[in-house]
Amino acid sequence: MSKRRVVAAATVVASLVWAALPVPSAALQRGPLFGIHDGAVLVTVDPVSGTEGTVADLSTLAFQPVIGPLAAGSQSLMYAVGTYCIPFCPSPHGGGVVYSEIVTVNSLTAAIHVTPTLVSIIGGGIALDPATQTLWALTSCPCSTISIVRVDPTTGAETTVAAMADPLGPELPQLALDPASHVLYVATTTNAGGQLLALDTTTGTMSAGLNLAAPVSSLVYDTSSATLFGVTTGTPEQLAKIDPATGAETGIATFGANIRIYDAAIDSASHAVFGVEFDTLNPLVEEIVTVNDQNGAISVGASMPAGIGYIAFLGRSGASQSAPSSPAPRGSAAQSSVDSPGTRLPPTTPLRKETQSKSSSFRAVENDWPTDEQVQIFPVLYLR
Repeated sequence: MSKRRVVAAATVVASLVWAALPVPSAALQRGPLFGIHDGAVLVTVDPVSGTEGTVADLSTLAFQPVIGPLAAGSQSLMYAVGTYCIPFCPSPHGGGVVYSEIVTVNSLTAAIHVTPTLVSIIGGGIALDPATQTLWALTSCPCSTISIVRVDPTTGAETTVAAMADPLGPELPQLALDPASHVLYVATTTNAGGQLLALDTTTGTMSAGLNLAAPVSSLVYDTSSATLFGVTTGTPEQLAKIDPATGAETGIATFGANIRIYDAAIDSASHAVFGVEFDTLNPLVEEIVTVNDQNGAISVGASMPAGIGYIAFLGRSGASQSAPSSPAPRGSAAQSSVDSPGTRLPPTTPLRKETQSKSSSFRAVENDWPTDEQVQIFPVLYLR
């Protein structure tokens, strides 16, 4: 660990870098909201004005991986899953092998670190454990079970902690971590409803699933109030408080009849839940909606062209404002290491072009529309 004087100097540098970023609205004085634009660019997003500021263009990484989901770490680090195919993604006219990797971006310096290829394909949400700086994630495969794994974002090493039956639902499973109690919540959906499971991250014990009256498509945990929240599916969608002991859901805020929320993030210090929303009657425009999870007050930011996918909030209290040692940039040596899956050929076409938002809606691949089976097996590539 750096000595105090080095940390102090790094804090000054970090302050200068923060000052160079777009000035956030009052809603974000505690830290920036980040998003993935068009599946490839890490940006800051002002939830009031809709203004975006580019942090790092990840489209230049080998194989142009689809980036997301996204998680915020300490000391200005952002973590994301990168998914790519060799030689190209499965389509009705050909096949390919799917791989996942963890991409770390220093939001102050734009330095990028990419792990060796992971053993498993990652699908669904991810959550960062602030105590260990490791990621919790869910595997995705054409099989009957999903593994809950702990991933080292530096080395890519995986540890399988628990397994559960694949619900094969219309929404990807989502994660939220209660770091104080060491409980990882997993929300799944089936064609018949939803379930909430809880994993004790210290013992690996998984609770029996609780039925949810309304399935949820996003899950967040407010560490200030020790409360679990989810965005329910159906019409209209709601932000609901979830009792982890019973599965009971209490509506906090109701969105419009045609409004769909894709992905959510939380600033626990201010009890602000952020979501990317769009109107099904005009899916080419998005806004950031902010909900106070204590009183249900809703505010909607300015409209912006559709393109923001996964979001994450990065608090700026204490050490998180200091610039850490930058993660090693991804170089040619790392890309051709023995841990990589053979010769990594560049893709012949971009993995996808986005045409619609919402994880339950198909998104067109550039030349082919995916089949239901392909979406089920490789959801992260076709669904946002």
